[in-house]
Amino acid sequence: MRALRRTLLLLALALPAAAAVAQQGAAVAVIVRLSGAVRVAPPGRAAPRAATVGMRVAAGERLVVPRGASAVLLYRSGRAETVTRDTRIAAPRDTAAPGVFRQTLRTLGEVSSTDARLQPNRQGMIRPLAGAAVPIEPRNEVAVVSERPRFVWFAIPGAGGYVLQFRHLGTGALRRFPVGRDTAWTPPDPDALERGARYEWSVAAVDGGRAAPPQRFRILSRAGLDSLEVRLAEVQAAGLSPDGDGLFLTALIYRDAGLLYHARTALDRLAATGGRAGRDVHLLRGEVYDGLGMLSHAEAEFRLAAASR
Repeated sequence: MRALRRTLLLLALALPAAAAVAQQGAAVAVIVRLSGAVRVAPPGRAAPRAATVGMRVAAGERLVVPRGASAVLLYRSGRAETVTRDTRIAAPRDTAAPGVFRQTLRTLGEVSSTDARLQPNRQGMIRPLAGAAVPIEPRNEVAVVSERPRFVWFAIPGAGGYVLQFRHLGTGALRRFPVGRDTAWTPPDPDALERGARYEWSVAAVDGGRAAPPQRFRILSRAGLDSLEVRLAEVQAAGLSPDGDGLFLTALIYRDAGLLYHARTALDRLAATGGRAGRDVHLLRGEVYDGLGMLSHAEAEFRLAAASR
């Protein structure tokens, strides 16, 4: 029965994915932010459909924008535009898609073909264990930007405090820190961890208790950080704010860099803006949640994606 459900879910997702891939070649713009009940009307007499963040728009289609609503479009030319009234999308004058637009379509195509919905990351699933301070984040080899990442773990009832340790997987160097009774901690030393290195960490109660399996993560390399800054600068060059109307693009950029915690934060902030989330956003969220070990959240997002047009 479980295999049948997975097969049906694959079919429900694969059919829209094929249509999305076919549309990419004709895409003139991508909707990256929405406010209000904006619709997209195809040429002819076909009924308009609800606009969603991540939706590709072709030449000749018309945005139906009610009063007080708006849509932010990223065009193939790399230019962004805020649309506040009914607008017909014109055919492009350019022939090549600049980096930020091309990368957006490529990432959306990858997200549409993810197999996480059928082969969930159960080995990296977050599970509390009785009497053990199980690491929550960072985990699953996920990258973080800062050399002072925030460590979070499950509490042990009655624990008088915790000792956290991390080991450099390249040199084997081990460091331990008493961290008090809180279940979240950030290294005070800015040089505690090394950029570009991989680490394994664990935490235990000072008064003993069951040991939880350690978790691994990595610090983004200098080259990775430089690439991230270049791509975020491309969003700004398009006329968008990476922390504002360009949040959807920012989430895609973080996902590409393997920075799933940062992608989750960007998606949470995007959701807080109130724009209608479409299939692409739900798939992206599902992939991010799966990578973080949040499988119940991932399954919910994949189901929402399957229900989206």
